[in-house]
Amino acid sequence: MNTITAAPAGSGLNILIIHAPGCPPAQDAIGKLLADAGLAGASITLATPADIAGGKVNPKDFDHVIAVLDDGLAKDDQLDASMLGVARCGMGVTGIWAEGSETDDMHPALRKYGAKQVPWNAAELAKTLGSEPAQTFQSSTGGTAARHDTTHNKC
Repeated sequence: MNTITAAPAGSGLNILIIHAPGCPPAQDAIGKLLADAGLAGASITLATPADIAGGKVNPKDFDHVIAVLDDGLAKDDQLDASMLGVARCGMGVTGIWAEGSETDDMHPALRKYGAKQVPWNAAELAKTLGSEPAQTFQSSTGGTAARHDTTHNKC
């Protein structure tokens, strides 16, 4: 777990970035992406699914939860438990495709508990986290991602 700030300081937002173990996004790249999306000065905490599933990080402490979507995250055995932990806090996970990803599919991290999926693009991230309507599930290139059947639970 690591905490950084998207320079310049000042927004007061707390953002949780979920990433695959051993594959955190470059701090300067994630900081620039968030700053370009209008989230400059946000406090950014980088965590793995195990950090969330194991209780080291509480999603309730954050304004936004973002998952960096890559193959490593899809293969993580704690992924489902961590996404469920976020959902139990009444939050949705916004997935952002890792830089350089090329796929038209929906990422497995978002199949059950995901809210939105966007490419590594500051303008799309700003729409998704802001009040503008955004295309809900996008491919890594910005097109419509292939959807999968979801399980509907009667609460």
